[in-house]
Amino acid sequence: MPSALKEELIYHQYGNLLNKFDYFRVLNNDFVWGLLKLISKITYDKFDNIYEDDSFAQSMFLINKGYVKLYTDNDFAFAVYRFGNLFGDIEIMLNIRRNGTAKSMEFCQIYQIKKDALDELLVDYPDTRKFLTKEAIRKNHKLTKYRKEIMLKIPFFGRKYQKEKSERRLE
Repeated sequence: MPSALKEELIYHQYGNLLNKFDYFRVLNNDFVWGLLKLISKITYDKFDNIYEDDSFAQSMFLINKGYVKLYTDNDFAFAVYRFGNLFGDIEIMLNIRRNGTAKSMEFCQIYQIKKDALDELLVDYPDTRKFLTKEAIRKNHKLTKYRKEIMLKIPFFGRKYQKEKSERRLE
């Protein structure tokens, strides 16, 4: 397929995303155009795991339909992502393990951006990389705070088990 036709097809398929997600409004237009070419649409059914806590990050996600909750390892939700929200970007930009288990709470239509493809694109946009990294650090501080607060809400009957589990994790 000729590249001009391919670009027009991408614009018609994903161009309306520019209006739906605030994420795109603050970024360099050339970077956004390159990013649109990397997006793939995926769907998850109710209660599907999108990724597991402490796993290596392979993708980040934009929610087009439905909502997703992020759970701690004691099964308490500490974050909710809805239409127009981006999640999974913290771990991608900071190159860290996942900070919770992401689970769809209803049928979800999500746009996925693979880490490797994003890294290749960011080579040409160092200012955008710097901006996205700063945003990821800011979001990570906020999310870590929420996660710590939720971890304190362990039911009384589960405290001993949770303590043993967290001690084992450190070893």
